[in-house]
Amino acid sequence: MISPRPTRILRTGLDCSGGFFDVDQKMKDIEPLDAEMARTGFWDDNESAQKILQKRSGLQRSIEIWKNLEKEGEDLVHCWSFLLRRKTLR
Repeated sequence: MISPRPTRILRTGLDCSGGFFDVDQKMKDIEPLDAEMARTGFWDDNESAQKILQKRSGLQRSIEIWKNLEKEGEDLVHCWSFLLRRKTLR
């Protein structure tokens, strides 16, 4: 039987993944980058600014990918549940 909450795994990561799938942590990792970007003089060091922007962009892409996968997983669970209910009605 498919778990009704497979998204818990996606949101908190897998124990063996080393945090690679830990979306919540990635969201937390963006916060200090945003604070740094809001700092006066952020653009004074263009090279440093570019590195921070690239890091933030990579984290944001990872978050978006996992959120999309989470949504698709939830949709699959709903479809599977619908099919099981339909099968039992026959």
